[in-house]
Amino acid sequence: VFSTNNSGSNWIQKSKIIVEQTTNEKLYHDFGTSLDISSNITGSLINIIVGSPRTQVNLNGLGKVYFITSTNIGNTWSISSKDTSSIYDVTITESSLQKNNFGMTVSIDEYAIISCPSLNSQKNSTVSFFKYNGSNWDHKKTFSQASSSDYLSFGTDISISNNYAVVGNYSTSSKTNNIYIYNTEDSGETWTETGLDGI
Repeated sequence: VFSTNNSGSNWIQKSKIIVEQTTNEKLYHDFGTSLDISSNITGSLINIIVGSPRTQVNLNGLGKVYFITSTNIGNTWSISSKDTSSIYDVTITESSLQKNNFGMTVSIDEYAIISCPSLNSQKNSTVSFFKYNGSNWDHKKTFSQASSSDYLSFGTDISISNNYAVVGNYSTSSKTNNIYIYNTEDSGETWTETGLDGI
């Protein structure tokens, strides 16, 4: 991952961030399939999120997401990662979750959202919310949609801004497309679905 900043008139390379991966991750993961960046107004806290879903082969495996954080205007960076083994709610079992596509789309602001769309499998599609605790990103909530053709694309497009997140879903069977809206009112500790718009 390369980070750049604007010197006033030009964009210059600030740093090159190397993410260590295992041999299997290099072979079977699409590192960089999705990414996003956010910073506070001074640039003293910069967060990058990079999705690395396991999409290369039809094998069981965990998609991965990397959180890359700088607390000194991009001079140095720390890296942590999350996979689906750490995001199970009590209502979501391992067998019902599509694990490979975790990280297919990502978005980050004060909080982060990660999608795991089912696509063509018979697994549940999910989106998961995370909150930065000052040193790491903690999982807070996962929303799941049933493994039906109406929700295969749930989470293929997502975005988060401040206390709100939006998740797109289009159906290949009923032809009803939905936008799901989520928000938090307690600093990212809990998330609720506030409405959806059928198109």
